[in-house]
Amino acid sequence: MEETRETIAALDAVPIRECGEPLVVVQEMCPGVEAGERPLFLRQSAAERLLVAQQWLEEQHPGYSLRVGDAYRSPQKQARLFRIALCVVRLLHPLWSRGKARELANRYVAAPDALCPPPHTTGGAVDVGLLTPEGKKADRGHFQLAAARMDYLYLSPQSRKHRQMLCEAMEAGGFSNYPEEWWHWSYGDSGWAFRTGQEAALYGQIHPAEGIP
Repeated sequence: MEETRETIAALDAVPIRECGEPLVVVQEMCPGVEAGERPLFLRQSAAERLLVAQQWLEEQHPGYSLRVGDAYRSPQKQARLFRIALCVVRLLHPLWSRGKARELANRYVAAPDALCPPPHTTGGAVDVGLLTPEGKKADRGHFQLAAARMDYLYLSPQSRKHRQMLCEAMEAGGFSNYPEEWWHWSYGDSGWAFRTGQEAALYGQIHPAEGIP
């Protein structure tokens, strides 16, 4: 059976039943997860599930840990990142129409003006990698657009192993992967609802409280 594509129109059609969960600090909720010194935020249930994923990883692959690169983004930050992505696409493809350039940029940084809220602005999306027992970033494959897909074929055995470890850990926590980016996982947002067959998303766009960037 052919997999249904995760198009903008398909995500726009997913109802959102906002549950009202607050944003919490990843570093406080998820001991063992490497998230840097700058406070990162997720919805409470998403953070709890990230902790489950970390615990699964510790049990199955002692010494390895999850490394969070990004989590909640304010709508303003999302808009800035999309403008940067759109500029890069225009530089690479100067003859493309605006619509085509936006389509490619949106594949990697969700447009802030879309009907479906960008995943990171809901507090349900997180960008995750692995750290080895030595504390180094685990090899996950080539740094190129084609290799960003979770199902990219031309990986070394070590890279494939690390991606599989990450996949199993995050799925154990109840997250769903955006297939264009091996590092992007979500719970509760429209993408998660679409990919897992839920009736509705749990999280819509959330505006930060005072003190949250």
